[in-house]
Amino acid sequence: MVVREALVLIFYTLLALVALRVVLIVVAIAVLVGPANACPACFQPTLAVHRRWLRWLASGIEWRWCPTCGWQGPARRSEPEPPPQRPVEPTS
Repeated sequence: MVVREALVLIFYTLLALVALRVVLIVVAIAVLVGPANACPACFQPTLAVHRRWLRWLASGIEWRWCPTCGWQGPARRSEPEPPPQRPVEPTS
């Protein structure tokens, strides 16, 4: 009976270590993947590519694609940038 309890304790310890590793990997990915409204290669605007599996797997991450240089990769969801405003000249 003591051997079985020791095996159960070892099993739960190893299971907890695997779960901790998964949590650490997810946190590291969340920290390392930044928002990318601009391409990291050519600094041009990127477009969001809708991937259903990515939305289901990680709702805070989206796939981005740069039409200028062809870069594609994951990026954290961010608020869309407002369109540039034209300067208003005073009328006299």
